[in-house]
Amino acid sequence: MKTVFIVDDNDTNLMSAKIALDGTYKTYALPSAIKMFALIEKIMPDLILLDIDMPDMDGFKAMEILQSDNRLKSIPVIFLTALNNPEAELRGLEMGAVDYITKPFSKPVLLKRIDTQINLNKSEITAGPVNMQSTDEVPKVQENRQAQSIPLDLNLNKNLNVNFIKGSYIILEDKRVPTQFYIILKGKVSLYNESHITARKKIDTLEPGDFFGVISAMSGHSQIETARALTDVVLMPIRSDNFNQFIQENAQMANKILIEFSKKMSSFNDLLAGLTFKKRSKLNTNILFNVAEYYANQKQYENAIYAYQKFIKTCPDDENIEIARDHLKQISVFENIEVLHEKSGDNIRIYPKNTLIFCEGESGDEIFFIKSGMVKISKIVDKREILLAVLTKGDIFGEMALLESKSRDASAVAYEESEVMVVSSTNFENLIKTQPLLVSRLTSLLAKRLWIMNKKISNTQISDPVGRMMDMLFIQLEMKRVNTNTENTFTFDFGPLELINMIGLSPIDGGMAVQKLVKFKYMGLSLGKIAIKDMPEFIKHVKYYRSTQQ
Repeated sequence: MKTVFIVDDNDTNLMSAKIALDGTYKTYALPSAIKMFALIEKIMPDLILLDIDMPDMDGFKAMEILQSDNRLKSIPVIFLTALNNPEAELRGLEMGAVDYITKPFSKPVLLKRIDTQINLNKSEITAGPVNMQSTDEVPKVQENRQAQSIPLDLNLNKNLNVNFIKGSYIILEDKRVPTQFYIILKGKVSLYNESHITARKKIDTLEPGDFFGVISAMSGHSQIETARALTDVVLMPIRSDNFNQFIQENAQMANKILIEFSKKMSSFNDLLAGLTFKKRSKLNTNILFNVAEYYANQKQYENAIYAYQKFIKTCPDDENIEIARDHLKQISVFENIEVLHEKSGDNIRIYPKNTLIFCEGESGDEIFFIKSGMVKISKIVDKREILLAVLTKGDIFGEMALLESKSRDASAVAYEESEVMVVSSTNFENLIKTQPLLVSRLTSLLAKRLWIMNKKISNTQISDPVGRMMDMLFIQLEMKRVNTNTENTFTFDFGPLELINMIGLSPIDGGMAVQKLVKFKYMGLSLGKIAIKDMPEFIKHVKYYRSTQQ
């Protein structure tokens, strides 16, 4: 029998909850949070029902202590309180509570929510691989579903499904590192992100056949979205360490996930570039011309010629066509440079340092896997280059144009001599069916990239440049999975200039912000690299700046 702690200073409320749970759970009625912490040293509960308004130590303070202790932070906590206001509910959920129930409560609803959270916590900690050999099947979704959805035909063990009642929070943004994501079998789920700018915050309604939580589960980072049950729902949890087996049996769903990732990546790229430079980048027939002009002005003539040639071939009726031809003629000494780029049909290609692999705006039907070297992914915005990512051995790029059958929305340049493996669109479907390990790797890499870009977009909403810098440093700690529960000094492998470029500040604004940053007692420089000298104080200030997001 599972154990539940009930913590409330009101004897009547305490006994009411205990009577409701007795017979279903082993309960301990505790009149204060202090009593709870004394008992928890002897007995570890499966769930805690926690009141908020209590003397000596209120529920919020108790929750803060629970979350700060690695032994206790995984215990599900449900606030059971008379405080019926959105501010208190939001605060409780942001602190890490799994649910929030107001008094007076309904006994069946209370029992159901407790059961849901205990079972969910158990499945995240102990669930084994999904049984793909079960003969049970989920009925196919009706054909009138939205065009981007595909029929479900999943083999699964129904005993592993999880249920949430209407109004329940399923995942919470910035809370816990998940080990699984979810596919909706029945009901509807609301999905949204609180940290993006209000004007762009999108609330999606998901239905059977849709999925959520994949980015965080497959990247191994904290949740970037909040999901709440709009109706009673039945979900199929897919463990990230079982993803290889899952896609072998469900190639259609694997392809759907990759396509959705690609769409998000494209959207995030445009949004990040636009927010960084305070205006949107426009993808139009001139983008190839603009890229060519940028490289010509930078005297990177090989790349300029490549972009001019692509522009002339792709947009023969564009108003800038004669200008492009004239500029191309002026640097005609490099007229044979396209040979370096056009190697269609090769599975393995070698690109010299600073060579364009593909150009923003051109069509694409190939995906690239880096075998050696480094590749830079960038966009040209307002005659400036914004660096989106630097990829290394094992990374994958070019997937967006391939999966969505659209033009490239960023350029790829060999940062150093690079060897890449190339997969064409005609071979990609076969890749999903025959190379589950490679597809799993692709999914994980895209998930990590999307997680990082989501964090960078949220970073742009911090108005103080110093705050943006500190938030970006914390993002780097999260990416590297650095233990922040330490008082040891941590030194990054980059200096102020790299940090300025990460958040897209001008040299003047960035320099002023760095001067302020290193004056903090908990910050500093070590051999030209940025260092954190007091991690707890640094974390405290990062939380403050994040709370100022507009």
